[in-house]
Amino acid sequence: APGVNIFSSRTDRQTVWSEDFESGLVGWTINKVSGKDWGLTSALSFSPSNSLTDSQPPPDNSYENNTDSWAIAPVLNLSPYAGTKLEFKLNGSSEFLFDFLYVQSSTDALNWTNQDIYIGTPVFSRISGSSFGSWLDATVDLGSYDGNGTVYIRFRFTSDGSVVDDGWYIDDVSVSAAENSYLDPQDQYYQYFNGTSMATPHVSGLAALILADDPGLSASQVKERILKGVEVKPGLTGILVTSGRINAYYSIRNVPAPPSSLSAAAASSSGINLTWSDSSYGEDGFKIERKMDVGGMYAQVATTAANTTTYSDTGLDESTTYYYRIRSYNGSNNSDFSAETSASTPASSSGGGGGGGGPCFITTAGFGWHLDKSADFIGEHESTNGIQISCCLALLATLCSVTFCRKFRN
Repeated sequence: APGVNIFSSRTDRQTVWSEDFESGLVGWTINKVSGKDWGLTSALSFSPSNSLTDSQPPPDNSYENNTDSWAIAPVLNLSPYAGTKLEFKLNGSSEFLFDFLYVQSSTDALNWTNQDIYIGTPVFSRISGSSFGSWLDATVDLGSYDGNGTVYIRFRFTSDGSVVDDGWYIDDVSVSAAENSYLDPQDQYYQYFNGTSMATPHVSGLAALILADDPGLSASQVKERILKGVEVKPGLTGILVTSGRINAYYSIRNVPAPPSSLSAAAASSSGINLTWSDSSYGEDGFKIERKMDVGGMYAQVATTAANTTTYSDTGLDESTTYYYRIRSYNGSNNSDFSAETSASTPASSSGGGGGGGGPCFITTAGFGWHLDKSADFIGEHESTNGIQISCCLALLATLCSVTFCRKFRN
């Protein structure tokens, strides 16, 4: 799991040996089985004015078919050093997949080992093809030779029996090691790093804390505790299996990370929709709790499946404020609660206008008035029955208004 933006100490580098080829090939050994000798050229260099090439002498700087030649740097004493590496500038071309440049190392100048060559992020066991006229930064890790008093480095070139090219140019070669002392100012030795190496000490440290808390756990159980305590981060989606970072507080307690960004919004006079962010990895689901008063008691009203981020709470009273909180769970282990949120259901929109029982009164009173006036419309006098009906409807409207107001207050 790659660490991201880890603040860590960084040792400075010290130069063990360097060569810019401006003073000849002092201490170098040039040899071959066949082909041209390695040598210096001023035809192309990174820093003025010479570089080392596999295809000397001029005027034709192309290498020959069936070449096997090399140049050995002066012997190195790496006994006092740690974190050693070889760095150089590289330019040139050779037949792709047939003619190769190697960087090799040895402790006796007889038995040679091919070294991986890092050019940026990609790593190569040998170089062929073209740099397309650009100077490339090449690095070889010599850490396996740290503390060794006799180390040889050589550049070797081989070609097959057909097709030749310009060959390779090497300049500004150096071997460096980690500095063994920290000098002021101290802040120059700290920086932010990314990568697996940055995550490793944190993960192994958490494993040790979990085992210290519960020594009876197996390795697989420790791993499960670490994974199920992960705190999901959107920026790590697609980068990690868990899409998150470890959290010692949750893993040691053996609980998942709590949901985040819980929000509530009224969907109707009887429903509220909840949304949240799933911040845990491998949870069994989520438990939703609700209350009606600020000082009231929460009660669980629902559970949802794992990876769920929404819930619709229905069957609620209108014109009422509800409060919610949520937590994730694994088995019987519950996370901490999310932050509280709330939403209010609106009043019901059924019936006519008006408030406090008005809709019921206006409708029934109007209906009674219409029955009364219907007698005038057909040319008859208002009857005693019509008056009685109007009075009954008025009484019914009054009862409706009282009931509505009482419900509204509740």
